[in-house]
Amino acid sequence: MTWSIAVKTVGGSSRATTTLNAAADEEPSSPGEGHNFTVHVSPDDGLDSLHDQIREVTGLEASQQRLIYRGRLITEPTEEKGVRIRDVAGLCDGQTIHLVPRPAAPPTDLTADTSTTTPSTETADANTAANDALNSSLMGSSMSGS
Repeated sequence: MTWSIAVKTVGGSSRATTTLNAAADEEPSSPGEGHNFTVHVSPDDGLDSLHDQIREVTGLEASQQRLIYRGRLITEPTEEKGVRIRDVAGLCDGQTIHLVPRPAAPPTDLTADTSTTTPSTETADANTAANDALNSSLMGSSMSGS
C-alpha cells in the first residue's frame, strides 16, 4: 500500500526558494505562493523515507526540512528513529503537509568564539518570514475547511 502525500512549501530563505524553483524547473506564479509537489510513501516506512523523498525533489537535506502537519511540527530528523509515517497522528493517504525550509547552515569556523555570537539578521528575517507565511497559509486552510 502506498500513500500520496501532498507537500506545500511555505516561507523559507531566498536560497531555499531558489533551490525549490530550480528543482521544479518553474517559478511560482506569485511571490507568496509556495512550491507544491506530491511524494509517494509506504505508511510503514520511517520518517527518514519521507525526508529522503522530499530531498530528491527539493535538494534540501533533512536537517533543513521543517515538516508541519495540522499545525504541529512532525518530529525533527534527529528524533525520528523508529517513528513510522503512519505514526504521525491523523496523517493518511491524500493529506497535505507543509514544508518550511530552513536556511543552510553556514560553514563553521573552528577558531571563532561562538559563545558570544548571535543569529544573523538575515537568518532571523528568513525565520520570521517563514513563520508568517506558514501562519497565513494555515489560517487560510482552516477558513476554507481544508
